[in-house]
Amino acid sequence: MPYIAIQLTVVDHAMWLEVKKIILQWFRNYLIIVSKERGKPLNAITVSTTTKHSDEIESISITVLDIQNKFIIYTTTMQDILSVLPEWGSLYILTTKGSLSQLIEKDLQSKLTVLFKKNLYDVAVRMAKCQQYDSQALIDIFRQYGDHLYTKGDHSGAVEQYIKTIGKLEPSYVIKKFLDSQYIDSLTTYLHALHKSGNATKDHTTLLFNCYSKLNSLDKLQEFIVIKDENIDFDVDVAIKVCRQSSPENALALAKKHNRHSLYIKILLEDRHEYTSALEYIEKLSIDQSVQIIKQYSNVFIENVPKETVNFLKKLCSTWYITTNVDLSGNLAQPEDFIYLLLDDSECLVDFLEHFDNFLDKWSTSLLNTYIEHCLIVWKNEKNQENCDKIEKKIINILQSTDIKTCDHYQVLILAMSFEFKPAIVYIFEHNKQYSKLIRYYLSLNDYIGAIECCRKYGHVEPKLWILVFNTAMVDDMFPPFMLEEILNEIERKSLLSAHFTITSLAKSKTFNIGHVRAYLTSLFGAEKKILDKDKEMVDKYQKDTENLKHTIEKLKNCAVVFQGLRCSACNNQLELPSIHFMCQHSYHQHCFQAFSESDDDCPACTPNNKQIMDIIRTQGQIKDYNTEFHNQLERATDCFSLISEYFGRCLFDDLSTVENQLAKSKLVSSPVVLTPKPVVPVVQTPLRLSPILSVHAIQNTNPFDEDGDNMEYDDNKNPFKDEYDESKNPFADDI
Repeated sequence: MPYIAIQLTVVDHAMWLEVKKIILQWFRNYLIIVSKERGKPLNAITVSTTTKHSDEIESISITVLDIQNKFIIYTTTMQDILSVLPEWGSLYILTTKGSLSQLIEKDLQSKLTVLFKKNLYDVAVRMAKCQQYDSQALIDIFRQYGDHLYTKGDHSGAVEQYIKTIGKLEPSYVIKKFLDSQYIDSLTTYLHALHKSGNATKDHTTLLFNCYSKLNSLDKLQEFIVIKDENIDFDVDVAIKVCRQSSPENALALAKKHNRHSLYIKILLEDRHEYTSALEYIEKLSIDQSVQIIKQYSNVFIENVPKETVNFLKKLCSTWYITTNVDLSGNLAQPEDFIYLLLDDSECLVDFLEHFDNFLDKWSTSLLNTYIEHCLIVWKNEKNQENCDKIEKKIINILQSTDIKTCDHYQVLILAMSFEFKPAIVYIFEHNKQYSKLIRYYLSLNDYIGAIECCRKYGHVEPKLWILVFNTAMVDDMFPPFMLEEILNEIERKSLLSAHFTITSLAKSKTFNIGHVRAYLTSLFGAEKKILDKDKEMVDKYQKDTENLKHTIEKLKNCAVVFQGLRCSACNNQLELPSIHFMCQHSYHQHCFQAFSESDDDCPACTPNNKQIMDIIRTQGQIKDYNTEFHNQLERATDCFSLISEYFGRCLFDDLSTVENQLAKSKLVSSPVVLTPKPVVPVVQTPLRLSPILSVHAIQNTNPFDEDGDNMEYDDNKNPFKDEYDESKNPFADDI
């Protein structure tokens, strides 16, 4: 029987078997060899439960080979083997003596256990893969294999096995084993594989880059982060952070490659201080990204490159104004978004907003107020008068513009007050017709000339401005005396204050003396003298008229009245009988009187005048009941005595019904004194004979000045001021 040579390879081990074949048989994936051995096998690897080795040169043995995995899984010696029978799913051995033996294959787990005990992990792996072992079990084999190699000191081999467990085995299990600096190469290899598989976290990325830094492997680091490798996934932000510590250039390249614009700008600003380059980079980004980054690093840009930053913001916001019909809810940059960035630098903010001053009508109220506020800040700090004048003109033009509807004058007034910006304050007060506030503002600044000019300009609209200045002059020790004469003249000319009040105020003043007001007093006394002379003339005239009226009344009461009218007062024709005569010397034809008269007792010619007088009396009777109006007028009046005298002249204490009754009884003709005439009993003249005038009835005395009158008793209940008099409202109470 010929000999055969079989080479078996188990991992790195090689084995030659020189055997004399007796029987060859296949069973599943195994090759069964029954042979006579010529000698012992070299470096034999056997797995057997009962192994009997013979020292003889030739012996009959049974060897089971795993051809796929290339190792001997079973070997033994037997006597008188006749045949090997693979039947019924098992392997049977028949001897010449008639005995039958069965070889039973162990289960996979038992095989692996044996291999683990012998540290044959590579064989166990191949066997498990052939048997389609589950992945989790394979991972456990790789782990045990790695632990075995790590214990033996083969760290590179251990890492290779641990790499196979990525995705299933917790990375911290492996990392803990290689944290020592002497194992940093192995740790780097494992971490690189971990990133390549996409299972790395931020901490793993940080650790990997630290390993590269400690190994000073900048070329590998650059290759890892710069060369595009889609299979490698890592935390870019962490990578940039680590690279900044050793190589800012690599960090910039990494940030630019992965579009980490914010980190790119941060490195340029903080590490390399290239502010202009940073602005140029931002300018290439989209509007949203530019807005976000410029807001994030605005303080750095404004502090180091203010002009360049403002110019960049102008470009960024120009689209909002240049584009027409812009949807403001979109992503376009608006100036309001950047105001807070420039609040610490008013000059930059004003320069920025002035770029859009052609679009002031589109500005919001808050934006316009902010612009004015920072203009005032610049104006306050500006030492060049020419520049100050430009700013003043600019602000006043905004206030005066009719196209700018969003300008809040009251908010601007508050700002102007805060910065003591006089032009705006004066304009706003004048524009809103708040002249009294303007006067007070001038006086608070001791600007007496401005106050007088304001009175001259607006005194015809609001005369009380002169009173306001006068009251201030009475208590202000610094008020110029030469201005007092004009103030007093205006008060006198417009009758704004009573002479008594004016003189009393001047007497209490500690600033002015008699010499300052001599001209005013002279003029005042001269005017008062003229008034007294005129009043005296009127008194004489009224006394003369009163005497004439008394004489007429007396004549009417005691003497006969002769009617000498020859023509009818209605038709102006010759009187004919029957005729009617009135004591007012009007005569009528009877038919004319009946045609024109509205009442049998009233003269048609005198009736309109009498009605007018009665209406005036009734109106006065209504007005006297308006006590509230009287008190309101009294509080506002500058000359209270004149107002009270006026109400007295309106018959404030007279009863209208009493006056009417007295006039009805008087039967007097219409005259300036007698208001309601009554005709005498008409005399009817016939053509046959002239009838004498009938006797006139006695006329009741209606003289209101007659002390013997029965109706002139004082009635306190008719006094409207009895219960409503308020001493505190008397402006002259302190002068008594």
